[in-house]
Amino acid sequence: MTTQPNELEAIAGGNAVRTTDGSILDPDGIEDYIAGLTDEQTAAFLAYCDDNGYEHADLTDDEKVDVMVNCFDAETIDMREYFDDPLDVNYTCDREKKYMGVDICVAFGGPGIWVNTNDRKVLGAWGCDRVEICFSLQACEAIDEVFEDFFNL
Repeated sequence: MTTQPNELEAIAGGNAVRTTDGSILDPDGIEDYIAGLTDEQTAAFLAYCDDNGYEHADLTDDEKVDVMVNCFDAETIDMREYFDDPLDVNYTCDREKKYMGVDICVAFGGPGIWVNTNDRKVLGAWGCDRVEICFSLQACEAIDEVFEDFFNL
């Protein structure tokens, strides 16, 4: 599993789907997916939009998700499902053992990828190369909500 901040943002916003090939798409990714449909898939897409009163040239984000789920067998995904099998989890707590944040290892060995809610960053490393990419407070809070529940079990 590789983690990208746009995936975290889409999942936190409730507008992400996992396609049958395992890709996670946000609403922009869904547009790209729809643009690359085969003729048969395009016909099914247009028919679904017409049957449901959608203006296929100007779908809202919610309509894009609905089309992906009902027309292309994608599934919606939430933060708990996204982080269903982390490789490692390091919790940060205060001296009263209150949850403060989490570091989640989602890949290692090349590249190593950690999602850190304390700093709101996805951290990647491959050999001597390092990268840090920030993500939104909304995504951070959605991740913390999931892992704070685990922490308090």
